[in-house]
Amino acid sequence: MTKVERYYSRLRDTIKHRFISGKKISNFDIELHNFLSSEINIKQRVDILNKYFITYFFEYYCPKNNRAYYKGALSCNERDIDSIEGVSRVLPLIALKCEDDFHLLNDKKINLRAQLKSILLKGVDPSDSGYWGDIVDFDQRLAEASDIALAIWISKKHVWDTLSSTEQDKILKWLNQASDKKISDNNWHLFKFTISLIVFKLSGKPYDISSYERIKEFYIDDGWFRDGMDGDIDLYNAWGFHYSLFWICKIDDSFDLDYIKLVSSKFSKSYKYLFSPTGIPLWGRSVCYRLAISAPLISNAILLENDDELSYAISCFESSWSFFIRNGAVSRGVPTQGYIGPDLRVLDNYSGPASSLWGLRSLFLMNLVYENDLMNQKQFPKLKVIEEDYDFKINSISLKISGDKNKKLTSITWCKRKDIKEFKINSYNVLRRVVSALTLKPRRPSNKHIKKNLKEYNSLNEHLQDGK
Repeated sequence: MTKVERYYSRLRDTIKHRFISGKKISNFDIELHNFLSSEINIKQRVDILNKYFITYFFEYYCPKNNRAYYKGALSCNERDIDSIEGVSRVLPLIALKCEDDFHLLNDKKINLRAQLKSILLKGVDPSDSGYWGDIVDFDQRLAEASDIALAIWISKKHVWDTLSSTEQDKILKWLNQASDKKISDNNWHLFKFTISLIVFKLSGKPYDISSYERIKEFYIDDGWFRDGMDGDIDLYNAWGFHYSLFWICKIDDSFDLDYIKLVSSKFSKSYKYLFSPTGIPLWGRSVCYRLAISAPLISNAILLENDDELSYAISCFESSWSFFIRNGAVSRGVPTQGYIGPDLRVLDNYSGPASSLWGLRSLFLMNLVYENDLMNQKQFPKLKVIEEDYDFKINSISLKISGDKNKKLTSITWCKRKDIKEFKINSYNVLRRVVSALTLKPRRPSNKHIKKNLKEYNSLNEHLQDGK
């Protein structure tokens, strides 16, 4: 395809995405604020989130195209990828709530089992208009295939086991495309290995362990990983590494369980001190995934089968989600494209309208403990920073974590970095917007200097707002 052909293809797909996502969508945000009520238990709060996000998914979902066209700024990927993300990143939740009669917020009932089956079979059938496309080298589809495979595994009893051998073969054939594809040498190895492990559990096809072994090479100590051999130490530890390692254990509880439990426990030991009533200090890329910050604490508690750990993890889940909901960080069925409200200055160019749905990973994990007696409680332990001052260093990564009880503020200090006294967020100015419109590709500022290079970050996260 020539450059001109690629441009017009992107233009066509952009118009299509804008047209379909421009349809009138119901507003159920008032229902979301019921999450903030102190009169309900945590199970009821999880129910509110489940119903909210699943209802909105079916508002945005187009059965004919088998895509979900969420509203928002588009990514540097193909427009088709943006709408596939709208499906793949919600599928694990649908799989977890795989009921015949699920009640939506619009008073309709929907058969989630039938819907999930239809979505999967359309997506893997090259002859269907809903086909997700072939997976190629360095393809975002491979990352999305990991969530799709996870949804298949979660719903195995309700969906996979009801499929014909022909239907199962189609799904396996599509997933197997990932096995020999080139990927970025970072957390993407987790996607590739998760897919291959699930294929093994479903079909018996041997998996290649090299991607998993590569992930272990990124390990530093104290539960922390680099995102690649020369990569950053950031919050992909929370919503990427430890989240995926947890699912590997759930998929095959005989696979390297001791190692995964050990690194998970070590990470949680320090990470839990980051939480404050305003969330945690946010640094690194993919700020829009911020709703997932409590995920590694929940997964660690499940791995350890420890209700004390789970109780504190639920407290972190409840406080972080409450803060973001109260301040408008979730709207029209999706976490906003920014820190609080939409803010394209801090949105990575690879992120599209539905990318921030990876923030639901903490919610997915809460559904795994849905039947635990703790879920009937309304009150949970206070956050560490509300009860005590603290200041300690993680020597392996030269990171100091501090808590100020009076200010209810947590902070981190990168001990080896130089202090930047003043910083300013680069704006998404008119020139950038014009170039974006003409090229049909986002030209949002990277703002790496504030995401990756500051010496100190705190839980007020001023650096993601107006700077200082």
